[in-house]
Amino acid sequence: MNSHEIKLLSLAMILAFGVSACDKPVSAEKTGAEVGQEVDKASDKIDAASEKLNIETTKTRLALEDSTMTAMIETKFSDEPNLKSSDISVKTFDSVVTLTGTLSSQDLSDEAQGIAQNTRAVKNVNNKIVVSN
Repeated sequence: MNSHEIKLLSLAMILAFGVSACDKPVSAEKTGAEVGQEVDKASDKIDAASEKLNIETTKTRLALEDSTMTAMIETKFSDEPNLKSSDISVKTFDSVVTLTGTLSSQDLSDEAQGIAQNTRAVKNVNNKIVVSN
């Protein structure tokens, strides 16, 4: 026997053992349990991802609502002749509005606060406007 024949015989034996190992029956119960465990793991991962998505969606919705409130208040200020050209900064976080800037009278500061407070969905207004003559 030459080396080529020995290699072929060895390969044939390896293949024969491999094929015979494939004939061994696997418990359907064991396979089903393993599949069930993998499905449970996948389901847990999907649930966790869904929860994260819900949290991020809520954060995004709240940020959009805050931005919308800020824009509405700024628009109302621009519609008011006494506040139109004022330098009032409006920031909103979690439906709480903070007003900063400088106005020439307490009446104008109170007017700005009232406009902000009467804007839909505003919970509270922190009026930090400085009055200077």
